[in-house]
Amino acid sequence: MRSRVGGGAALAIEPVSDNVLETRDATLYLKDSSVKGAGPTAPTVTLTLSLGFKPVANSSTFVVEVAATDDRGHSDDFSPAGVLEVDRR
Repeated sequence: MRSRVGGGAALAIEPVSDNVLETRDATLYLKDSSVKGAGPTAPTVTLTLSLGFKPVANSSTFVVEVAATDDRGHSDDFSPAGVLEVDRR
């Protein structure tokens, strides 16, 4: 997994590590997150993210961006993958 740092640079961090990625709005718990390939030659993966949102994020909307690199080093830049809406009731 990669986290944007500063002006868009990325920092690689292994899933299932004890590290967390944290902003003022949310925390990504890598230990409870996973990446699972659909098969050895399949072009898709399932990305499961364990996220916690802080009170400041209530009633906020976030664009989720993903990027990928395959085993041969081919990579895709960050692109929008979905939207998260935080609504604490």
